[in-house]
Amino acid sequence: MCILLTTNANKDYPFVLLSNRDEYFRRATQQASFHEYNHTKVLSPLDMARKDHGTWLALNPENHKFSILVNFREGIKDVINPVSR
Repeated sequence: MCILLTTNANKDYPFVLLSNRDEYFRRATQQASFHEYNHTKVLSPLDMARKDHGTWLALNPENHKFSILVNFREGIKDVINPVSR
């Protein structure tokens, strides 16, 4: 299960975002770095298991917006429980 937690209650940081992607521990990923998508600069990790190397978490440092995708399944045959929570 992928999870996401956010808070603005920390006095040292105006916004804290915690996210993990734990459905498939051995899935190849690249650490977060800066990329450009559709002429927009984002900070994101990359999914190296997919041909297009997409992401599940991205931050636009220019406008301070972020996007997150959790629990998206596609054509996985060996899922223990095919129904998501």
